[in-house]
Amino acid sequence: MVQPPGFEQYGSNGQQLVCRLRKALYGLKQAPRAWFHKIREFLLTSKFETSKADNSLLIQRSGNQLLYVLVYVEDIIVTSSDSSAINQFVKSLHHQFSLTDLGKLNYFLGIEVTYTTDGLVLNKKKYILDLLKKASMDKSNSSPTRMVSTYRLSAHEGSSVDDEIFFRSIVGALQYVVITRPDIAFSVNKVCQFMHRPLDTHFKAVKRILKYLQRHFILWPSFSLHN
Repeated sequence: MVQPPGFEQYGSNGQQLVCRLRKALYGLKQAPRAWFHKIREFLLTSKFETSKADNSLLIQRSGNQLLYVLVYVEDIIVTSSDSSAINQFVKSLHHQFSLTDLGKLNYFLGIEVTYTTDGLVLNKKKYILDLLKKASMDKSNSSPTRMVSTYRLSAHEGSSVDDEIFFRSIVGALQYVVITRPDIAFSVNKVCQFMHRPLDTHFKAVKRILKYLQRHFILWPSFSLHN
């Protein structure tokens, strides 16, 4: 591996030395960032533009044809208004990098994708069930509401939770659920305000949201995208 700029060293004969790897690059914390930088450079040279809404989304415009590429570490989603453009892009990507074509999108970042005649149906049944199991609430009693409307959460009432990291991980997972479950957006936003110092009263509010999801993930499991 070539030495990084500014850290070059040379042998006694003046020959530039190289680095000897002691750990696989894939296992380093910098690996995802380095990989994204590399594939982003390739896409930009292929006349893609970075979306203003999301840096991980790149768009190529050619007349009336649009090609979208969404990159998340080593997972890539490609879609276009022209199927031949997708095939051509996948071939060029495969020529540049080693990749595996998994075919139609079925599951991505906890989101299950179902195809219908009207478009796509997105749901997070599995993600929510896994979250309930993680919180040991998959067999608890459900709740018909997301929050107690007559009770206001406070930063001063209650005692500290036993595991703040666990609290934050559950709330972080709930933030991701909001993408397909906007009905819990307000409640999740409230508990997010106490991430810095969570109390037991805040954890009770989180558990109520989980109980609500347990009751309603079958009644409102999906988010539809129509053509």
